[in-house]
Amino acid sequence: MHQEVLVVPMILMTFVENAFKHGALVNGFMSAIISLKCNAPKLEFLVKNKVKESCQLTAGHGAGLDNTKKGLDATFPARYILALDENENLYSIKLTVKF
Repeated sequence: MHQEVLVVPMILMTFVENAFKHGALVNGFMSAIISLKCNAPKLEFLVKNKVKESCQLTAGHGAGLDNTKKGLDATFPARYILALDENENLYSIKLTVKF
């Protein structure tokens, strides 16, 4: 069965943008893992990247993430989970949206 899922344009862009903005170079390259899975009735979006040692991230703090959370609250009230994790210079964001 084919089901279309509508996601507000650019709502996921903040997560990708942050990966490049705060990402650490390893051997001269910046890399990130970006995964998007959509299996009814949910969508899972994951972004993982190494972060600069000088960049102390505090989960959930920053204008981009705050604005994205407001957009998620308005679009998917009580239907999403946003998990932010930083562990040994590896930062990950996982968004799960239930339809």
